Amino acid sequence: MDCTLYLTNDCNMRCKYCYEGAEKSRIMLSSELMRRALELCREYAGDKEIDLTLLGGEPLLNRDVFLELMDLINDDDKIKVTMTTNGTIWDDEIMKRIVEKKVDLSISIDGDEKTHFTNRVSVNGSNLYEKTQKTIRSLLDNNIPFAVRMTVATNNVSYFCDNVDYFYKMGIKHINSALNEFENWSADSLRELDEQMRRLDDWYIEHIDDGILLDMYDGRLGELLVYRPRYFCSAGRKNHFVITADGKIYPCNYVANDNVWEIGDIYSGIDSERFEALKDKFFIKALACSDCGVRHACISTRCGFKNYKLTGWLNKANDDLCNLEKIMIRHTKSVFARLLEADNPRLRRAVDYLNENGYQVRSLTEDNQTVRR
Repeated sequence: MDCTLYLTNDCNMRCKYCYEGAEKSRIMLSSELMRRALELCREYAGDKEIDLTLLGGEPLLNRDVFLELMDLINDDDKIKVTMTTNGTIWDDEIMKRIVEKKVDLSISIDGDEKTHFTNRVSVNGSNLYEKTQKTIRSLLDNNIPFAVRMTVATNNVSYFCDNVDYFYKMGIKHINSALNEFENWSADSLRELDEQMRRLDDWYIEHIDDGILLDMYDGRLGELLVYRPRYFCSAGRKNHFVITADGKIYPCNYVANDNVWEIGDIYSGIDSERFEALKDKFFIKALACSDCGVRHACISTRCGFKNYKLTGWLNKANDDLCNLEKIMIRHTKSVFARLLEADNPRLRRAVDYLNENGYQVRSLTEDNQTVRR
């Protein structure tokens, strides 16, 4: 069961690309609401594991409730925790809880200092970059696993490859990148992204055996290789929902705090009838992408609420998103094809695992063939 829990709606930064907007409420999740949210998660999960994602705003602004929550679930092996933080609020107690609970941690940082300040500014105008760097150095020095999460926008895309290499040279092996899909990508920006991806293709192939993980490649492996129907995620049901800092329930973080998509609260639970009615209301018929050659791997075929945020419809893709996805899929497919041709051990192990477990594996050169050793 997947639950995203907002520890606060507030943030100490005002990133230019934030899809939640510049205006942040200062609501903090109370201890009482946190405990009730945890009860609801356990009630809905039953015997299943709970994947609990902690978000904000900046979640560690609510430090005391974070520490209390970690203490409450520390011995519960069925609860797995993921958290994204900007790394500007950090101390030994926070690090201790993260280590004890083996939190799947991401630090949001866009690259070197120049790139970072292009879009990431603090509320009061102070320089928080060094605080984030200090947190990263502490994690590296203590051998604590984490990823960096960088956002690539039209105004910093020309530094994309250089910043991946910048993180790698810091000693960071797990790099998650997200394209800013909530802005208009011009023809020039798309060409620059294409060029950066060409450079990254070569960089990734050169470093793949160093233990590097780049989600732009590794995160798409299953989508590109495995034949399977594409379904929207289960957001809005009892196995996948969001609880905001005021205790209200929404289907997805893309529509968190959007009154249209409020489908319950932590005391009354999810109103399934309301959710199903909303889902039907924002779903339209026949779309052009049904004939698209990359729809099996495209985010628009499984992330209805990203579509809604961009177009107002759950199953209507945005033109900019289409252009971005086509570039990313083309490059990723090319990289995997090159690695298979070179019989790269890491990729070969992945293909062998899929074959041995009964999956029909898609060819990266001809769609009507399967990949076999």
